[in-house]
Amino acid sequence: MVNGLTSIDVSARNIYHKPKSSSKQNKEHRIIIIGDSHARGAASIVKHNLNDNYRSTGFVRPGSNTDTLISSMTEDIKHLTNDYLIVFCGGANDVSKNNSKDGLKHLNNFVKVNSHTNIILMCVPH
Repeated sequence: MVNGLTSIDVSARNIYHKPKSSSKQNKEHRIIIIGDSHARGAASIVKHNLNDNYRSTGFVRPGSNTDTLISSMTEDIKHLTNDYLIVFCGGANDVSKNNSKDGLKHLNNFVKVNSHTNIILMCVPH
């Protein structure tokens, strides 16, 4: 690749520049929102505020603790690539049950195991 070009044909008298395919320019971004009741409606709000290059999906489990949220999505998440963005919104139920240490432990393991994709943590106890 030279100066953003995918190939240069130097066999011809004039140098021919072949531009990058337009499919990469119109790449669809995927946002997956996982959370407890605090994440309800977040996927539709995100979709409404972004352009058509973004697709958002929400998985909401009201009343769930961090471990339940993570374990319910483990199989689906392990196949994702860095084209995805996972927004994790949880932890309030762990805090309400004085279980924030366990919640943070599960979140830490979740981030380590899923380093192959992008993760944003929200509403997490500190």
